[in-house]
Amino acid sequence: MSIELISYGIKNGPLHREVDLSYDARHLPNPYKMIALRDLDGRDPRVSHVVFSSTESWDFLGNILDKVLDDEVQTVSVFCHGGHHRSVAVIEELAASLRLMKYDVEVTHRDI
Repeated sequence: MSIELISYGIKNGPLHREVDLSYDARHLPNPYKMIALRDLDGRDPRVSHVVFSSTESWDFLGNILDKVLDDEVQTVSVFCHGGHHRSVAVIEELAASLRLMKYDVEVTHRDI
């Protein structure tokens, strides 16, 4: 089964396509508030470390993963405000987890 994962920023407009599941990551720790990380994105380990610095972030990821596996979902989107940090980090971590389980995963980061 192939799963498409999409990150985007809500400030840049809606996704304009149907997805099976969509999640809001704006409640997670925001690396944008740290000047040293502002110009990086969620693919950078330093940004990901900040996003996943709370148990809430890991619980959020686990809930998405459970839903994807339980419902055989084919498309998942995660959004945050700008689409550079939190949503990207979550999609990257989700993709890594699914790949470990031998799923074919396609990742799109719309806003980076």
